[in-house]
Amino acid sequence: MTSDALFDLDVERPKTHACTGPGCHFCAWLDGHQAKKAGTTAANIDPRWAIEAGQWRRSMVEGDLFTADDLIDAIGLPDGHPNQIGALFALWHKAGTIRPRGTTASTRASNHARALRVWQVRRGL
Repeated sequence: MTSDALFDLDVERPKTHACTGPGCHFCAWLDGHQAKKAGTTAANIDPRWAIEAGQWRRSMVEGDLFTADDLIDAIGLPDGHPNQIGALFALWHKAGTIRPRGTTASTRASNHARALRVWQVRRGL
């Protein structure tokens, strides 16, 4: 039996740590990371936007820094859900073409200065 629930109380969790049951911080952390991975791989990325985003990233040189705000300023938002941006960045990071380099405050008013990851372009892989 599979469930999409964060905590399925009817299914015994494998004992990989000293679990305290519902409310266990480790289980919440683990479930959150698994949900993020599943959501990222399941994201349907707007193909037109993804091509433009790839061209934009390839126009940069080794060591250039950028954020999601920079990408949005350059080519706009994708059609559909904006989570596609994070999903695309995850693909680029997994491919080794970008790497994280810290955080900065968002400059977009709709983001209310929330923290954004700063990425660095990598070449020669």
